[in-house]
Amino acid sequence: MNWFCLSSYDPTTSATLLREAGYVAYCPQERVTRRRGRKTQDVTRPVWPGYLFVHCFSDELGGALKVGQAFDFIRYTDDHGDRVPLAMVRNALVPIILAEAFGALDFTDKTPPAYRPSKGDRVKLTSGKFVGYFARIMDVSKNRAKLEVEKGGRMSVAIQALEEAA
Repeated sequence: MNWFCLSSYDPTTSATLLREAGYVAYCPQERVTRRRGRKTQDVTRPVWPGYLFVHCFSDELGGALKVGQAFDFIRYTDDHGDRVPLAMVRNALVPIILAEAFGALDFTDKTPPAYRPSKGDRVKLTSGKFVGYFARIMDVSKNRAKLEVEKGGRMSVAIQALEEAA
């Protein structure tokens, strides 16, 4: 038995149909964050759109094509000039299977939103001459904040130079 690559218009549905028919089918999936306008959503999509893998004997490929609603399999021309199915190298899919199992194909946006202080918050300065000082927010504009430093004095700093005080 070998792994063969099938071409399909809908590889996830084809893999499901093949599994229901008793074949071992695999369609690697990745998770990505899709943005459309102002909306974002996490979606799952095939790593290689249009392709899936089936583990079977070469004489069972015709049945796999019909059951899985695939339109063809990847072929090569052998020494006799015949177009035959391309059997994948043993363990060729292991890296992608492991990557999917351990979450390496999860490309969703996991960065938290930037800290946006509001009036009255206690903050810590993270850059500039007063690194490590604590202050209270007096006013916030678009990118700057006016502070009253606890050691005495008032100043204006960029919001990126602030973090929430614990």
